[in-house]
Amino acid sequence: TRTAGRLALVAAGVWPLLAVAWLASDLLERSSGRWEGAPEILFMNGAAALLTAATITCIVLVGLHRRHGGLGVVGVTGIVLCGLGAATAPMLSWFVQLWGGLIAAGVLLVSAPVIWRGIAPRGSAIVFAFAGVAGWVTGVVAWTLRVGPEDDWGSYPVAIISAVGVATVGWAIGLVGFGRWLRGEDPVDAPEAVAG
Repeated sequence: TRTAGRLALVAAGVWPLLAVAWLASDLLERSSGRWEGAPEILFMNGAAALLTAATITCIVLVGLHRRHGGLGVVGVTGIVLCGLGAATAPMLSWFVQLWGGLIAAGVLLVSAPVIWRGIAPRGSAIVFAFAGVAGWVTGVVAWTLRVGPEDDWGSYPVAIISAVGVATVGWAIGLVGFGRWLRGEDPVDAPEAVAG
C-alpha cells in the first residue's frame, strides 16, 4: 500500500514532463526549422517520460486493485487497457490517439469502482478519472479549430500537445491525491491461521 502511494507520487511528477518536453521540442523545431538535434532529443525524452509514467501508473492501479480486494471486472479491464497503452506508447509515441485513448479508458474504468465504493479521496479520484476525457475533448476542439501551424504530415502539434498537457496534468493531480492517501494508510495484515 505504501509502496503504491510512493509510486503514485513519482508518476505524478513524471507525467507533466511528457508535455513539457514535447512542447519544447515543437517550439525548437519551429524556431530552427530542423527536427534533427535538440528537437528530436527532447521528443525522445518526452517519450521516455511517457513510458515511465504510464508503466508506474499501471503498477499503482494494480496496487490499488489488490489493496481493496479487487475492483471487479470493470477495474481489471481498466488495468489491462492501461497496460496496453503503456506497452504501445514506446513504439508509437507519436500516435497519441491510440496510447492516450487506451490509458484514458483504462484509468476511467479503474476509477469508476473506486469512486462508486468511496475507497479513495473523491476529488482526486474524479480528477484522475476524467483527465483523459478532458484531454481528448481539448485535442478535438483545438484540432477542429486548427490551432497552431500545420506540420508536414497534416497534423496540428499545438492541438496534440494541448491534449497531452491537459490529460497529464490531470493524471498528476489525481495521482498526488492517491499517493498521499495510500502512503498514509496502515497496512492490513491477513489473519493468522489458527491450528485446529
